[in-house]
Amino acid sequence: MSKKYLPLDLHEICNRRFVYDEVPGDDGDYGIEDLIVLKSSYPDSGEIYLNGVPFNYILGANDHIECAAQKIHIGGFIKKLHMVCFAYFGSTYDYLTVKYMDGSVKKEAVLMADWTILPGGISEFLISRTENCAVQKGIKLILDGKSQLICHAHHVIVSFQNPGGIEDILLPDNQMLYVFAVTAEN
Repeated sequence: MSKKYLPLDLHEICNRRFVYDEVPGDDGDYGIEDLIVLKSSYPDSGEIYLNGVPFNYILGANDHIECAAQKIHIGGFIKKLHMVCFAYFGSTYDYLTVKYMDGSVKKEAVLMADWTILPGGISEFLISRTENCAVQKGIKLILDGKSQLICHAHHVIVSFQNPGGIEDILLPDNQMLYVFAVTAEN
């Protein structure tokens, strides 16, 4: 990786659809508990910037990740991992499993803020459990479907204390955590 930031291609591990052209019919089981983001209020697919960091957003059949221990291949040296993400049903922390090129494995805490709050609303308890993680303002989305709500997809930054060669990163195995875009930072 020669550039400072490398937006990662998540097409192969996206497993859910959240962005639609219009609200689906009354069939149910769409989006997240029948809540969706209309395409007109979502960033265009391709590269956009949040807090100076480029991210690639995906549009299509599957546009985000419902975390289930998916593997993100890195294959290089990075200092930080940036994610656009949120937790559903309350802010929480979980762990990324980092597999280093030397064969060692380490768990890194990641703070996932609830989709209904701004970063300033995160409890000190959760912040104290995730020392290597920061949450910045992300994007505000308008949800539609069974009701209309405002959703905050947060910019989460995980700093690696041992920024060695990383082979892969496994996301948490937690279906209440959702990831929309990921960028590696050298």
